Amino acid sequence: MVDELRKEIAIQQKKGLPFIMASVIIWLLIVLVSILNINMNMKNLLVFCCSCPLLPLAWLIGKLIKVDIFSKQNPLGQLGFIFTLNQMIYLLIVMWVFS
Repeated sequence: MVDELRKEIAIQQKKGLPFIMASVIIWLLIVLVSILNINMNMKNLLVFCCSCPLLPLAWLIGKLIKVDIFSKQNPLGQLGFIFTLNQMIYLLIVMWVFS
């Protein structure tokens, strides 16, 4: 049952292509930040800011290539969304540590 759902969602979401494409864009932004001639604290902050738009960027790319990244018909899609929201806790912790 779970294997069937996993295969189905992999096909529906084109094996995570929107997230892969969003990650490539984010890593390019991080490379650009790393070659800037600025102090390390500013680089750290900018790298942090570059990583924040992963979900919205993946959603936008999914819309462009006609992939529903949340897949409401498949329960694993909702589970994946919950795991993605867990990243918000990580971002809050990092923001607290930087302050």
